[in-house]
Amino acid sequence: GRPVSTEAPVVTAGTAAAATGGGLVADAAYVQARLDKPAATIVDARDPRFYNGDGGGQPRPGHIPGAVNVPFSSLLEGTKIKDEPVLRALFSAAGVSPGAEVVAYCNIGQQASLVWRAARMRGHEARLYDGSFEDWSGREELPVVNPAAAKKRP
Repeated sequence: GRPVSTEAPVVTAGTAAAATGGGLVADAAYVQARLDKPAATIVDARDPRFYNGDGGGQPRPGHIPGAVNVPFSSLLEGTKIKDEPVLRALFSAAGVSPGAEVVAYCNIGQQASLVWRAARMRGHEARLYDGSFEDWSGREELPVVNPAAAKKRP
């Protein structure tokens, strides 16, 4: 029911340039520098069982110290992201302060992209930890909190 055309569109050459110093992606050093910093909140987008150290297939199960858990699936209503008031409540319940920088991670970075998007929608400065927990847990020098292991101790 819409107009169509068989005419080829006129295309003109454009220009594009990559920008350096991207402020969208974080690495392990960036995350480590924000541990225990109140101005930043590290958000784990994985299912709570992985956050709590129950499986996940990572070198060391658990989560990054100080991280809060906002499962990516909790941000969806069917295939759409939930409305801003619901996002605000979810972030607040997890301990994400208004105005705090958000650094989102998951297993490899895919699920965290939805948390990153929700944080940006809420007005947070946000970064995505590329490599996420697979990268972090594979680095023996970096700390991991594993609540499941703590429960198993006598």
